Amino acid sequence: MNTLAWVILQGEQGGGEQPGGEGTSTGTKAPGSPDQVPRSPSLIDTLVPLLLIGLIFYFIVIRPQRRQQKEKQQMIASLQKNDRVLTQGGIFGTVTALGETEVTLKIDDSNNTKIKLARSAIAGVIKRDDETGEK
Repeated sequence: MNTLAWVILQGEQGGGEQPGGEGTSTGTKAPGSPDQVPRSPSLIDTLVPLLLIGLIFYFIVIRPQRRQQKEKQQMIASLQKNDRVLTQGGIFGTVTALGETEVTLKIDDSNNTKIKLARSAIAGVIKRDDETGEK
């Protein structure tokens, strides 16, 4: 058996002497041997991917949501009488009165039907009657 074949068998069997009885050992271990202790990841190796994921999450989810919240708060704060609005329940109406936390909407002109809602129930302003010339 040649030396290369013996080295391969030595690695698979985990020991033994070289044919010929020389019994030489180099003292080095193969990279895949079970005696090699694996290197533990450093703190930087662990934190960098987590920080990257956090930044991506911030720019994709948190930042746009905050922007939408600010826009809605500004829209609710700028409500005026005679604004045409849509509620979160899908009801169209015209603002007739504004309170600190509530809004009164006229939803039917023929019956003069009015409903009172929380300001937060307003989904959006459809148009402002003052801008279109209607009163």
